[in-house]
Amino acid sequence: MNKEEDLQARCVAAYRAVFRPGHAEYWAFYKVHNEGAKSPRRAGLDGLMGLLAGQADMSLDWPSGQWHGAKVEFKAGGVQGPAQKVVAAAALVAGYRYIVVTSVGQFADFLVDWFGQPFRGTELPGEAKLLVSRILAAKLKKKRAKPLANAHN
Repeated sequence: MNKEEDLQARCVAAYRAVFRPGHAEYWAFYKVHNEGAKSPRRAGLDGLMGLLAGQADMSLDWPSGQWHGAKVEFKAGGVQGPAQKVVAAAALVAGYRYIVVTSVGQFADFLVDWFGQPFRGTELPGEAKLLVSRILAAKLKKKRAKPLANAHN
């Protein structure tokens, strides 16, 4: 497994530790298989079936605010290629947020921003605990910042 695959696997594991198969959110975050060496025959078949170069690694089909969903590209030290930049621009035009994730912490921050709610789960492995603790800390901070409804001076 290379560094980018490791980053993606850790982020997906954290997401799935929070959103279990019984939650609709679990099914809304999925892999777009668009990398790795392929035979000319496989590449041709993939093209005939609609696979386009440059697609983001993962798709999140869950709306948030102004966005229909999100396209998530994982990068561990690499840079986006030309086709990925075209896909990023097209995603924005179509109403999807496009994010390049370079760490589990950044992914956790993205999910806090996206879902805006505490995640479910208490007994979570390693990085999932980091994810949940960041989310809960952000929620607590937002809650403390809200003025009281019927406060008297």
